[in-house]
Amino acid sequence: RLARLDGARFAPEMAEFGMWQPVAFMKAGLAGIYFLEPYSPAKVPVLLVHGMHGTPRDLAPFIARLDRKRYQPWLYYYPTGVEVDSAANGLFGMLNKLRREYDYPRLHLVGYSMGGLVTRAFFDFCAREGECGEVRSLLTLAWPFAGGAWAERGVKHAPAVMRVWRSLAPDSEF
Repeated sequence: RLARLDGARFAPEMAEFGMWQPVAFMKAGLAGIYFLEPYSPAKVPVLLVHGMHGTPRDLAPFIARLDRKRYQPWLYYYPTGVEVDSAANGLFGMLNKLRREYDYPRLHLVGYSMGGLVTRAFFDFCAREGECGEVRSLLTLAWPFAGGAWAERGVKHAPAVMRVWRSLAPDSEF
């Protein structure tokens, strides 16, 4: 879908919504891959994946520096309260749909913070399915590859446990 980076769907309060009410976030139709301009086969898509408690608007500095004559930003917007594998599975399915629709030959991925974990898990789906040959590069920034002790403390002690904390605990299966 087309969207504006300064639109209401990417407002900071929506990050809160996606973190604490991920199912309602998805039912509201907010999750998806968004384009800032109509698809152009002359441009290489660069998919940007935001971090925890974030929205694609957080990636505005990256988007501002992107050579928009050669590259087209795509934004993966997901509720960050879900488990990392769930967010990656959604990304895998959406990109497969876009690949069938647009048949783009190349794609670059950029994952920031938790978005780096989502893109890493996305590659696990690619390996299992034998797909994703169009992905040419992956850049991850500030991703918590070893998890976080704060997530483990949240799982053990918080009165309400977010599903994502289970993925991000250092001793998790993920």
